[in-house]
Amino acid sequence: MSDIYHKLESDMPVLLATGVVTKSQAERLLGHYRLESESSKDSKLVPILSIIGSVFVGVGFILYFAANWDTFSNYGKLAILLSAMVVSSAAAYVLLFVREYSKTGHAMALLSSLLYGASIFLTGQTFNLGGTFPDALLLWLSGILPVAYVTGLASFPTLVSLLFWVWLISDWGERSSDFYRSSSEVAFWFLLAAGTFLSGIAVWHRGAYEFFAKTYARFGIFALFSATFLFTFQGFQQDIRGWSPILWTFAAFAAIGSASYLAFLFVRKKMPAKAEIFPVVHVLILFALWAASFTFFPETSDVYSRSRESGIFSLPAMAALSLVFANVYFVGATVIAAAIGVARKDGFLLNLSLAFVTVFVFAKYFDWFFEMMDRALFFIVGGTLFVLVGWQIERRRKALIRTISQ
Repeated sequence: MSDIYHKLESDMPVLLATGVVTKSQAERLLGHYRLESESSKDSKLVPILSIIGSVFVGVGFILYFAANWDTFSNYGKLAILLSAMVVSSAAAYVLLFVREYSKTGHAMALLSSLLYGASIFLTGQTFNLGGTFPDALLLWLSGILPVAYVTGLASFPTLVSLLFWVWLISDWGERSSDFYRSSSEVAFWFLLAAGTFLSGIAVWHRGAYEFFAKTYARFGIFALFSATFLFTFQGFQQDIRGWSPILWTFAAFAAIGSASYLAFLFVRKKMPAKAEIFPVVHVLILFALWAASFTFFPETSDVYSRSRESGIFSLPAMAALSLVFANVYFVGATVIAAAIGVARKDGFLLNLSLAFVTVFVFAKYFDWFFEMMDRALFFIVGGTLFVLVGWQIERRRKALIRTISQ
């Protein structure tokens, strides 16, 4: 609403000069939209305060139990946990569907979900029910999924996505006995699995569950771009050692997500847009970079040390080419993503692309020049560079946002 007001305010002199509106009409229009703009800004404070409050209550509840754990009987603990969930759930229902206080009711529903998760962990610990940390997370995730889809509340897709990420990596850690596995390998497959799976289910939520589709897609895009960013570093590619059976959980979710995305493109009547083909190409390039890393990069520690000290020119030709390609492709992919964001009027995608470019410039400056330059000169030049880059990004971002708003 504030965008409409500012647009109308900037265009009003022209509208007055051309006689489209009279002076009294202009004053009434601006007064109306100014009031709407101010109330819209004020209304944003309510959900922020409510959600922060619900999180604080949930954390305080858990800390209280942790501090007074031994003072309650087992069934007393269970009674308190169940009572807290019932009260918060009832309050959420009344506020959402009876009294129609949607924002406060949303916060109470979130609190109820947090208490539900805490109750799973605390009940299992109290009665020694066995199971593992990932099992408890899976119960938590399974319990809030129906609530998320029935209520359609905005914070639940984010909570579901975060719980899925934590469950995926913790489940792998619980099942894997290879503690010496390359951290680079695990990071790549985790981000690939999280990105492809969430992107694959996001497309099926379009329409009826549009907000879910956007949230899942945003988490998926972030994961896939993060995986690409990691490949721009020599040490990351150097650490890749190829496939191992312990990675099958990640591979299964990546396969499900990829199949889901491709099935969506296949069953539709119309041809997929270029923006919809780009994620498929992106995943294929990630696989190519992964294969190039364990195929072309040297494995011995002495070669690794020399290559780190001497830079890219001491690497084998194909390894150096893989590293250069990863850096060039990452920059190109962020530019493509920004263009898609402008075309689709997607501010999140535009901002994410600019954020990754900023992080890329910052990281590469440290990676390439920290050992080469005098420390004082390094920070002076770097500070000047980042101010200029920040100014240019802000300048371009404003221009692109104006394009999106039109």
